[in-house]
Amino acid sequence: MSRENIINTHTIGDRIKKIRHILNLKQKDMAEILSVGQSLISLIENNSINLTSEHFIILTNKLKININWLLTGEGEILKNETIQKTKNNSEEDIINWIKKFWKDANEDEKSWLKIQFKKCFTEYQDWLNKKEQEDKEKDKQ
Repeated sequence: MSRENIINTHTIGDRIKKIRHILNLKQKDMAEILSVGQSLISLIENNSINLTSEHFIILTNKLKININWLLTGEGEILKNETIQKTKNNSEEDIINWIKKFWKDANEDEKSWLKIQFKKCFTEYQDWLNKKEQEDKEKDKQ
């Protein structure tokens, strides 16, 4: 049983923790998305403090979290438009989705996507490192 399946979701703090695990985010990543310190995420997850309305908006817009689920624990966790069965999508569909996301994304959303790619695809991180090295070599010339 995966960890996100056993996380209690009775409180908003519990649901924030579940979202992080589903999206494979660390507290540090969630803090960057919300533009807060990591310790604040810990306090929210431990139900010591509440999310602000601004945080709710960021989570529902940037991470496509269903606001009803976030507030009540009822319904689907992710908004319907984010629930895609990628096994049924062609490579072209996936590439087109990424291109559309990138085109419409603000800088924070682009940073989030880069973080996700780095976490999921070591080849992407290797490619970034190689590109950075090539850029440094070009600058030396």
